[in-house]
Amino acid sequence: MHLRSIEEIIEDKEVEKDGVDLDLQKIQHSIHEHNDTIRLCNEFLNAPENIDRSKRVQEINNALDELKDNIEKYKENIIHCKTNLERYNEAKTDLKTKLENLIVDETKLYNNFKEELDQGFVFEHSNISDKEYAEKSLKLISDEAKNKSMAEISDKLQNVFRQHSGTSISDYRPICKMIFTDSDSNGNRTRHVIELTWSGVHVDPYTFEKELKETIEHDKMLIRQEEEDMFKNILLNTISKKLYRRIDMSRKWISEMSELMQEINTSMDLTFSLSWMPRKDIGENELKFDELNKLLSKDKNLISIEDSKRMSEHFRSKIENARLSAEEAGVEINYTELVKNVMDYRNWFEFKMHYKGKGDTKSRELTNSRFNTFSGGERAMSLYIPLFAAVAAQYKKAKDTAPMIIALDEAFAGVDESNISEMFGLLEKLGFGYIINSQALWGCYETVPALEIAELCHEKDSDMVTVILYEWNGKKKTFDDRN
Repeated sequence: MHLRSIEEIIEDKEVEKDGVDLDLQKIQHSIHEHNDTIRLCNEFLNAPENIDRSKRVQEINNALDELKDNIEKYKENIIHCKTNLERYNEAKTDLKTKLENLIVDETKLYNNFKEELDQGFVFEHSNISDKEYAEKSLKLISDEAKNKSMAEISDKLQNVFRQHSGTSISDYRPICKMIFTDSDSNGNRTRHVIELTWSGVHVDPYTFEKELKETIEHDKMLIRQEEEDMFKNILLNTISKKLYRRIDMSRKWISEMSELMQEINTSMDLTFSLSWMPRKDIGENELKFDELNKLLSKDKNLISIEDSKRMSEHFRSKIENARLSAEEAGVEINYTELVKNVMDYRNWFEFKMHYKGKGDTKSRELTNSRFNTFSGGERAMSLYIPLFAAVAAQYKKAKDTAPMIIALDEAFAGVDESNISEMFGLLEKLGFGYIINSQALWGCYETVPALEIAELCHEKDSDMVTVILYEWNGKKKTFDDRN
């Protein structure tokens, strides 16, 4: 029975197993179908366009979440803005009242500005707008004036007026009066106006200045005409020939001096020459020297009216430039001195020194930089040769029997001992007789053929000076028999 019972159980289990197998088959079939579905779904989801859609959906969801958060914030801001709007509306009413008051003030100030503008104190009337007038007016106000009150500016004006009332303008009876004395402007409307008398009529300073300038220009025209007549009479009849002759004589003298310098051949194989060149820094309306010299050399009867005007304009321009230079330097102007300096032909030229070394084919200008490259002896030669040559050339104007004597104080100071002999040789070559004093120089050099020497001796605590005489014969120094 037990076995039978077990067999029945086994049969039931087998029946149950068959049912389970059947269910299992159904489930496996269903799994297979679902796997196909899953595969198709995966293929669909993994398609590129669906992946992009998925990302876009995710972005939209994120944006929606952010917008939801922002909506809450905007709701709070709307409440805050409504509160501010109510406050601004209240302030708007106050600002409107202030604006109306400012418009009234602006209108009053504009009318005041127009009244002052119509006075013509600052600008003459032109075709520009009032705004442009105002902008130009602001530019005229200095930073110092911007920081001062109207009272301070008014006091300064009155002080200047009182300071100058007693000067030459007193002849024009200046007065200072007040205008625009409005009682409701706290004194800022009041203006102090200066007036002067011109031709019996009270005019403002600007009109006075304009009239005065026109009168000055008219007087200048008269002076210019008189000046031109003066230049014509003086230049053509008196000075032109003298200037031409003196310039010509000076050029010959410079040429002789330069030739003399070139004849001096130093032991350093350096020769020097000198040139006298017209200055190149000519001013406006001035003639170049070649043109001026040509006009000066002409006979007065052959000079045309145009040439006469050009010459007059040349000297007038030089006088005017000299006058301006004197004013800038703060020098008292004397018209006679100005004319004298302008007519001094020596100011029309400048000297230039030239040198030629051994082996040089052309002379070079002796500039400061080239002078600094010279040795001590060469520097001494370049300084003393033009000096001695100038004196020798000047002596040539004298009679042949005139002695050529020069005197030198502290002779050749600063010249090296090795170059002093050259200096004495230079004096001998030029034929000078000379009187020289020095603390250390004896003059006993082989370049000196003969020399009389006087030594001054002063003993300590002595009230007398002893003179000891020597002679130099070119080779030896001996006591003079007159000792």
